[in-house]
Amino acid sequence: MGRFLKMGILMFVLLQGCPIRAVLFVSTADSTHNTQPPSGALAGSGWQWQGEWKSFLGTVVGPNSFLTSRHLGGTVGDVFVFRGVNYQTIGVYDDPVSDLRLWKVCGQFPDYAPLYDGPDETGAQVIVFGRGNQRGAPVFAPDNPEELRGWKPGAWDGRWRWGTNQVIAILKIHDAEWAVGFLAMDFDEHGGGDEAHLTGGDSGGGIFIRVGTEWKLAGISYAVDGNFNTSTNGNGFPAALFDARGFYVGTEEKWDLVTGSSTVIPSAFYGSRVSTKLHWLRGLIEASGPGLTPPVLQSGSSLAGPFLAEPEALLDSAKRQIRLPITPSTAPRFFRLSSDCPWKFMQTQHAEGFLIFSYE
Repeated sequence: MGRFLKMGILMFVLLQGCPIRAVLFVSTADSTHNTQPPSGALAGSGWQWQGEWKSFLGTVVGPNSFLTSRHLGGTVGDVFVFRGVNYQTIGVYDDPVSDLRLWKVCGQFPDYAPLYDGPDETGAQVIVFGRGNQRGAPVFAPDNPEELRGWKPGAWDGRWRWGTNQVIAILKIHDAEWAVGFLAMDFDEHGGGDEAHLTGGDSGGGIFIRVGTEWKLAGISYAVDGNFNTSTNGNGFPAALFDARGFYVGTEEKWDLVTGSSTVIPSAFYGSRVSTKLHWLRGLIEASGPGLTPPVLQSGSSLAGPFLAEPEALLDSAKRQIRLPITPSTAPRFFRLSSDCPWKFMQTQHAEGFLIFSYE
């Protein structure tokens, strides 16, 4: 109970939304650490469902849906990149009482993450994904320049990274805007070589929990504690601290001193909780609508039409190609794509008796 009361000193910054960017480790400053998909016991733990949204991350959660943070912005028509393939967004849906944002895209994802549906995430081991900052300059205790307390975020390099942590609490925030729960994870220096914090910048990466042999999406990274300061003057600085005692936390308008006895008080990061939003998410993911119907190749004898479907056209939606057998003809033909998505021809070529249309 004492630990959670101390955490309450830092918690208020959630609503001010100090958003997060990248995974930072307690054990190493190596910029290449955990920049490849997890293996061994952590294989298949969520890396495969992350995609690039602007300069950040999102998690694929349905046949044509991905989930990320609302405060990252974006507009319909922006592109989400998943496993090297571009998917144009065609719809956006915001949860009114959290930072969760669901996007719909044109086309179908090859697979997607299951959603965590357990009653209580407290104590669960998690794996988190981020993109960006390396570990930066060390931060020392305010009253002892030789006592290491953590690190500031370093240079942004855009690399994907993963790390591990543990859910220490579910924080329930209730006010006029945010009637929602958050998963809280701290930087306690006891999680092994992959113990991670997230740093200042942007959010959106997935937070996964293992249920049996399956990894499920439990949260979307949202915010961190901060800023920190050694006095009540100035704007302070972002940092990942494994002991925040003696620092002030807050903003230029309001600084609170973090106090404690012999027990360390680590800074924490927070994820928007998925399990309380399952009805909203599943309703949108399963709803019928544009985006999933593959394009149909049509042709006509003139630009004015009429255009009719080509019955012998062979669709490869994974490669985004349509192959049409070439038949001898002296009459011109004009081709178009019929779809509820704004697909367009990218290339046309002859090969092995086929006319091959590539589209995007």
